[in-house]
Amino acid sequence: MKYLIFTFPLLLLLGAFADQPQVEYHPDDCRIQDTLYRYQGRVADADGNALMYVHVTADDATHRVLTDLEGNFRLALPTACATLRFSFPGYEELTDKVCHHRTATVVLKAVPAPKPARADNHRYATDSAAPAMMMEAVGAATAKRSADRPSEYTAKAAPAPTTGAAPASKPGGVPLPAGQPLPKAGQLTAGEVNDFTKWDFWADVSREDLGQYRKTWQQYADHRYTLQLTSPGGQPVVNAAVALRDGQGNVLWKARTDVHGRAELWANYFQEAAVPDGGLSISGSHGDQTFTLAAVKPFALGINFHTLAVPCRDQPVIDVAFVVDATGSMGDEISYLQAELMDVVQRVKDSLPAADLQLGSVFYRDQTDAYLTRTQPLTTHFDQVLAFIKAQAAGGGGDYPEAVDDALATAIDSLQWRTAASTRLLFLVLDAPPHAAESNIKRLQVAITKAAAQGIQIIPVGCSGIDKSTEYLMRTMALATGGTYTFVTDHSGIGDAHIEPSTDAYTVEMLNDVIVRLAIGRSRLSECTPPIADVAAPSSPKADAERGWTFYPNPTRGQVAFTFTDVAMLGALYLADAQGKLLQRFTPDAALSIDLSRYPAGSYWLRHEDGQGRVTQGRVLLVR
Repeated sequence: MKYLIFTFPLLLLLGAFADQPQVEYHPDDCRIQDTLYRYQGRVADADGNALMYVHVTADDATHRVLTDLEGNFRLALPTACATLRFSFPGYEELTDKVCHHRTATVVLKAVPAPKPARADNHRYATDSAAPAMMMEAVGAATAKRSADRPSEYTAKAAPAPTTGAAPASKPGGVPLPAGQPLPKAGQLTAGEVNDFTKWDFWADVSREDLGQYRKTWQQYADHRYTLQLTSPGGQPVVNAAVALRDGQGNVLWKARTDVHGRAELWANYFQEAAVPDGGLSISGSHGDQTFTLAAVKPFALGINFHTLAVPCRDQPVIDVAFVVDATGSMGDEISYLQAELMDVVQRVKDSLPAADLQLGSVFYRDQTDAYLTRTQPLTTHFDQVLAFIKAQAAGGGGDYPEAVDDALATAIDSLQWRTAASTRLLFLVLDAPPHAAESNIKRLQVAITKAAAQGIQIIPVGCSGIDKSTEYLMRTMALATGGTYTFVTDHSGIGDAHIEPSTDAYTVEMLNDVIVRLAIGRSRLSECTPPIADVAAPSSPKADAERGWTFYPNPTRGQVAFTFTDVAMLGALYLADAQGKLLQRFTPDAALSIDLSRYPAGSYWLRHEDGQGRVTQGRVLLVR
């Protein structure tokens, strides 16, 4: 089709909106029905970068859409011409008269930032602290902001620990004097709730126990689509870029496959809405290889499998960043956290000697504090990272919310994550939520979306002061990016009170052990030629008798058959990967058989829940 430029409407537009940015149009026959016309376009900033989640509203106010991850929008309206309003926090609102036969490129102008309260406090500021920087006086840190938090959570008692015993009293967050050596690592206790491992349970918790916070943070981890990519030899395809699209081609979500070759994709993640009509598809690429899967199914109906001719990857390239709240309320725990993080850095380095490992860090406060963010870019010079972490201290703050959105934006945009990395982990250590203004929520949504698209897994570490609203936000951030939720517990007796997560059970571990386990488990690549012998022993008669069910063969090349001793107690059978992440659910019968051949080679868990809720499990090895 030959394109023409309509200059007369453009002159009218410029005359009506002299201070508004230019809008270009090109004819495009977009009539889709006798009574509906298709409007489409792209929204960008002054530098040409796509603006995602911009509200595009028709003049009748009943038709409204959000731009997708590439800034595109599509509307079907009953009139051939309409007035559209483009609005996004932090940008000037633009109102424009458009017609269906024109494709619009809309440029929004950023609102000038307000003058900062302090000369050295500005958005996305960075201050790489030198190793010799004098530590601020932790003893001057402000008191914990318990008055600003819901009382039903600040004093909530911890249940009996899974391991060890809870202390009879707590020190109440007494910080170390300034300049003193850090405490010994391995003192803080923690737990983990990975909602991917209990997906059905999360569906209930997110709508019942934590349901009141869904609209607050505008994150809805409901419509999940899982992709499994493997090579023809059965190895996982790592770091493939993938996208979930609706029937019109709009990008709903972007992600990258992890070390297991899996990617989690979401529809309407920031809207409480049904899945778009017209069928969804997944497109992706790895190097010069591209693919498209049509009519994909949601996770409730299974995993979407695809085979891509990509060589097996055996060299791990790992980027790990620690993003830490350094406001005054962290004074009760920050020195202990620093000790744990420094221990983690050394242990991860020692545990992955053949890996190409980079570490970095961001410490942050709030808008009116002495600084907003301090940054140590990702580097192989671990001594710089250790010195940077040790040099920080708690201070500032004063209200409950902090600049979490600024910290995430800085970490994602400024740390120089490698596009070729096989693993990217961002541990977010905090004790308070971001500000809940619309502009902060939108900035947070953009940061989360960017993290998912770049394959950066966000792993929050909740400290004392976290409330239920923040817990919901942290868990949804983890789900959006393929991460997991971790939290400090009361069992160490260090710091102020910690709330219990909304879950059925968890294991108490040392915090440094949890972080090391997660870092290594999410970084270790599958072997290109996995051994067959002596990797997983077949089920023993004793174990089979205690479970009440058997499975064979083990190891297997794909097929696994089951026998249940009591058919009246069949219940449900689940397949999980080595990290415990649920992959499939089966309804057992007396002659159940499943096929694992489409998954990458490796170790998997088979979990059975009988009719009385008793859970038993066994491990099976998939070989090639």
